[in-house]
Amino acid sequence: MSSSVVVEVNSITVDIDKSTVQGVIQAQQIDELPLNGRNFLDLAQQAPGVQVVDGGTFDPTKNQFTGVSVGGRSGRSTRIQVDGVDITDETVGTTVMNLSNESIQEFGIAQSSLDVSTDLTSTGAVNIISKSGSNSLHGSGFGYWRRSDFAANNGPLDVENPDKPPFSRDNYGGRLGGPFIKEPCRPN
Repeated sequence: MSSSVVVEVNSITVDIDKSTVQGVIQAQQIDELPLNGRNFLDLAQQAPGVQVVDGGTFDPTKNQFTGVSVGGRSGRSTRIQVDGVDITDETVGTTVMNLSNESIQEFGIAQSSLDVSTDLTSTGAVNIISKSGSNSLHGSGFGYWRRSDFAANNGPLDVENPDKPPFSRDNYGGRLGGPFIKEPCRPN
């Protein structure tokens, strides 16, 4: 009687040409992650050493915009690109536009010493690839709401503010995709 053991090894390769730490979040993960306030840059926090910072700390004109801080840096110079187009505000930092989470196919973040494609920054880069159309009709919808009715009471020990302040925030939307010009069926 003889027995044999088969050992299979999947090798993990390390790119020795680039000193970049990077990761990609796919569309399915984006759909499943809870993002507070539906801010697409919150996805960057999935990478280690990355935080989202309020743009109002850079400049008062950037309230409600966010920046991405990589490795403890300010977040003002992190490069943000959508389909290869830079959407970073060159004067103040943060972004010049907001994206719907439903429009993102891939969200990539790179940090450390970067390659030539991100030569304007030494802190980090966010690269977003948007979803494209297809020959089939597809879409999704969302409803996001918060109400003070569902918030916790301040409690009996808070004599100055026994009642919670009224609050209501509603955010509804959706995405619909399909062919702009349908491609004809080709026989096999």
